[in-house]
Amino acid sequence: MTFLELQNQIVQTRKARKGIKNREDYFQDDETEEFWTSVYKRALYIANEVVKHYEKKGAYDSSEKFHLSWGEAPNDYFDDYIKQMKAYEKEVKDYQKLWKEHSELFDGKLKSDKEIAQLKQELSAAKAELVRVKRGGRYKDYAKEHKVVNYKKENPSATVREIAKALGISTTTVQKALVANGLNKQKG
Repeated sequence: MTFLELQNQIVQTRKARKGIKNREDYFQDDETEEFWTSVYKRALYIANEVVKHYEKKGAYDSSEKFHLSWGEAPNDYFDDYIKQMKAYEKEVKDYQKLWKEHSELFDGKLKSDKEIAQLKQELSAAKAELVRVKRGGRYKDYAKEHKVVNYKKENPSATVREIAKALGISTTTVQKALVANGLNKQKG
């Protein structure tokens, strides 16, 4: 039986055509149906692998040879597999050796990262404290303010300019002191 005949028989068992009960007509309760189905599946798998090979390659080359092996795989396959495994084991050993050599550096880096994170937290806390404590403008001179308030109480009709001239301070300082204590625009 050819692959094409087998394929046609199995395809016919999957769907009804022209009113024929296909499974019964082609296999007629034949015990070899499962055998032929498995052979077909294996052949289809190999045919699909060939198609994938040419799809990857991108072109068909009629001079290319195929080697199909039924049963056990050729020794070349196992030799290649063993070579690959040895190369992999060597890479793993090299990686482990590098890890042992550089583990101290990795540990040091982890400690440095932790210290950097802690320093960043301390810096942000210091900045927040600085913003909280920082005052804008000039320092408030409470002694001058006390002198202005006393002078205004003793001389209720004195103007801002008169108080500034008498005490030897700027008119702005006098005005601020009077506003802060609620004594501005009071005439006696």
